[in-house]
Amino acid sequence: MLFRSNTPFPTQLFTIVDVGQDPVLKNVLLQGQLNVAVCPRCGSGGGLTTPMLYHDPEHQFLGVYVPEQVAVREQQKVIGDLSKRLMDGLPQEDRRGYMLTPKQFLSYQSMLEAILENEGITREMMDKQRRQLQLIEQGLVALQDPEGLRLLAKESDADFDDQFFSLLNMVTESAASGGDAEAARELLEL
Repeated sequence: MLFRSNTPFPTQLFTIVDVGQDPVLKNVLLQGQLNVAVCPRCGSGGGLTTPMLYHDPEHQFLGVYVPEQVAVREQQKVIGDLSKRLMDGLPQEDRRGYMLTPKQFLSYQSMLEAILENEGITREMMDKQRRQLQLIEQGLVALQDPEGLRLLAKESDADFDDQFFSLLNMVTESAASGGDAEAARELLEL
């Protein structure tokens, strides 16, 4: 992997995520931390675009995302190879019929949303959380203008529920644990 500094560095890449074998990977994936590379020299980087097969045996869910950069004629081969690797890694008694036809996703985001829906998190819940995240971002911008912040709070009063404050707390803790003291301070002020 090469970034701005043109310095190669190793990074871990997951093409199969089997949460039956490694449950921790589900949270890493949903937090956007799976298949992310950051250059140790310059700090640049981001998400890596790679085919991924996601398996959750508890919910009998098998999904696959193949980036559009992979030629259409190659996509079925990639899906077949990933499915075979998953099946070969499972004991015979754990293999099920749903594994023969993984659900295909056109985008990484749509696969993540399907995973969350399988967990009982509805689109409405996801939309609400997105709105609340946008509200936090707007609040951070409005911190410099007390009157604007009051107006934003008044207009958005219905969104200030327990979930909002839990989300605000989680974002603040994430900024603090990520070493962004300035962002954590602003979030606390908000």
